[in-house]
Amino acid sequence: MDGGARSVRTAMVRSVDRLTDRKWRIVGAAVLLVPALVVGAVTAIRLGGRSTPTGGQVVAGAALLCLVVPLVAGAHRLLASERGADAVRRLVAWSLAGSLPITALALVVVAYQRAHGVALADPYLVTAWVAGTGAVGGLLTGVYDVRRATERRRSERSRNRLEAIFETSPVALVAIDDGGTVQAWSSGAERLFGWSAAEVRGRQYPLVPEDRTDEFQRHKAWVDAGNVIEGVETKRQRKDGALVDVSVWSAPITDAVDDSVSGHMVALADVTDRRQREQQLAVLERVLRHDIRNTVNVIEGNGAALTEQLDGELGRAATRIVDRARRLGRLGEKAREVTDVLRSSSPDRTVDAVSVLDRERRRLAAEHPDCQFVVDTPEIAPVAGDERLAIAVREVLENAVEHGYHQTPEDIEPAVRVRIGVESDHVVLAVADTGPGIPERERRPLSEGTETALQHGSGIGLWAVFWLVRSLGGEVTIADREPQGAVVTMQLPRASAQRHGPASTD
Repeated sequence: MDGGARSVRTAMVRSVDRLTDRKWRIVGAAVLLVPALVVGAVTAIRLGGRSTPTGGQVVAGAALLCLVVPLVAGAHRLLASERGADAVRRLVAWSLAGSLPITALALVVVAYQRAHGVALADPYLVTAWVAGTGAVGGLLTGVYDVRRATERRRSERSRNRLEAIFETSPVALVAIDDGGTVQAWSSGAERLFGWSAAEVRGRQYPLVPEDRTDEFQRHKAWVDAGNVIEGVETKRQRKDGALVDVSVWSAPITDAVDDSVSGHMVALADVTDRRQREQQLAVLERVLRHDIRNTVNVIEGNGAALTEQLDGELGRAATRIVDRARRLGRLGEKAREVTDVLRSSSPDRTVDAVSVLDRERRRLAAEHPDCQFVVDTPEIAPVAGDERLAIAVREVLENAVEHGYHQTPEDIEPAVRVRIGVESDHVVLAVADTGPGIPERERRPLSEGTETALQHGSGIGLWAVFWLVRSLGGEVTIADREPQGAVVTMQLPRASAQRHGPASTD
């Protein structure tokens, strides 16, 4: 009930406000129309006769054009607009301020001249025109004032939004002038570095350690030249002297008059936890790689020795041990390769998806000469990428051959079908097999983005493809194929060969 009552009250307030605005627009239109009607009526009465000379008629027409038309047009626009009461009151005040004083002054002049026997040709006409001139002048001044007030409010709203963003940003935001003096210091900067805004505002930028002074000067010169710094990792100093790992973004603040650089806006994000996690993971990864490689070598060597000495079921068991050990070794190498390439920077060159696919297909065809590949590709399909694309394509093809082609039921003709299609914005690479398909338990973690103890895949292959293609700005989908098999589709952003240069086949 309370929520409904509030909604009703809000609706009523808005209705009253709209009605008030409408009434003020009517009042404003009336204020503009009254002097227009007076000028038009007096001009028609005083100069509308047949005895009026041609010069008088021209003057009357000019008066109507310059005085009546602007006032009538202003009244019409005011009624048709959605201006609020405040803006209309400003227009009304300026119109009255422009017309009433000058009209009163004209009447005083007319009375004075009559009192002293000075006759005007037509005092009524002169007074009407003076009143109309004042009303038009007031209207124009009011329009200018309303626009200036609107711009001022818009500027204040923008400034308030920027201040809100500045104060609520989770990263540290600091504004410094071209001499390095702190002009603004956000709450995020207080939390991260320990200084309050009052302590640092008006002082030199206090965050640079002594051994990073040259680096800071290089960054400053770069931004002074109008450039932007994006995500450069370095160290900065807290109030207590401790160093913190940060990622720095910086952009020039330009002067509104001559567009010169007058300062910098600096954003600093604390990356200490991430750097520590990366170091920990790197150490664990090196240890695991070393131990897994050594363990696999021991298992494989001993398993091979057992295979030579045993036969029957024990011999087959020893062969399975060797096979599993080799798979484990390949899994470790695959994990290393994927991890290394994902750590590299984003691709900034163009590769030909057709050439990459052809190279990986020929390599697999040499390893599996009995596998039938059915290929449908254009001559060239440029995408923005690097070795990530080759690893993803290799993984999908190997999966299609190993789990699709070689596990195709006997009543179905086995084949691995590969197709590349070039669309307006994307290149679509699809690999289809005739095997048993990819189980739902393998697909669900990819769509949900996480694995659990009860819901996991059997390896990192699909995860690797998913991560690699996503890092290239693409998407991966997996679907069943009729009547048998699976289709893995990679949709990759298309690159312009004219923009990026010739596609690389490396």
